[in-house]
Amino acid sequence: MNVLRRFPGLIFVATPIGSPGKTTVSQTIEYVLLERNLFVDLYSFGSSSRDNVSKLKRVLPRTVDIPFGASMREIADNPELAVQHFDKTGALMSHGGALFDFGANVAPAFFSWGPVSGLYGLYGRLPPITLVVPVTASSVSIDGVFEIVRDARKALKNLPVQNVIIVHNERDGDFTGNIPGLEKLRNFEKGLETELKVTSIKMPMLPRINAVFWDKIQNEDLAFRDVIAKHPAELGKLFGISGLQCSRGVIALEKWLEDLVSAYSVAGLIG
Repeated sequence: MNVLRRFPGLIFVATPIGSPGKTTVSQTIEYVLLERNLFVDLYSFGSSSRDNVSKLKRVLPRTVDIPFGASMREIADNPELAVQHFDKTGALMSHGGALFDFGANVAPAFFSWGPVSGLYGLYGRLPPITLVVPVTASSVSIDGVFEIVRDARKALKNLPVQNVIIVHNERDGDFTGNIPGLEKLRNFEKGLETELKVTSIKMPMLPRINAVFWDKIQNEDLAFRDVIAKHPAELGKLFGISGLQCSRGVIALEKWLEDLVSAYSVAGLIG
């Protein structure tokens, strides 16, 4: 029987805007860590959605939601509200072994809190932080990468980010061709390497032949591990599609996750 060990560091999954696939990225990280017998607590920060529950919690129920008690507009008018909210995170970060998923527009407020948080004075140096930034092949999403890394660099004393993983999420297309800002992103990633370890990894979507299967997983808020554990015939009944479609889908999903385990390993998230 494999014994789970607590992951020694902290993982922040963050974008400054609502980015397609952020919850998918957080879920893949949790899957990858468990494959290496590593465990993290899961926290979701931000405004909750359907049924007042975050998407990550719907997929992985052990997630702890920590929603804002005020709107982003109220926080913009009164920054002290953000300080009160993020002060709750100090103890959660002090011992490592946690993944923090930041909802849309929450990450900038969090990293603005970082330099004035007093974390270093209370806890000393926190466990090393890996910042994971999902990006899609759009100029708006690419600009968001610059913003979130810039904000994180201002808070390095209290929030010691040592590793930045930029996940090229190919949900909306691959990162080739004439995408505004793409060359700037590549140069930005190279420039960061002088002070931080920076790695770009690809998160390709499942082949289009499995598009219906993928959409069913997303719509049902199913964890990848739960999907793989089910028999294709059971999935067929659940999804309303053929068992063979589900069988092919599971095979593709397993291969996709295996590739991500390798990619995150190369990126330094896991040894």
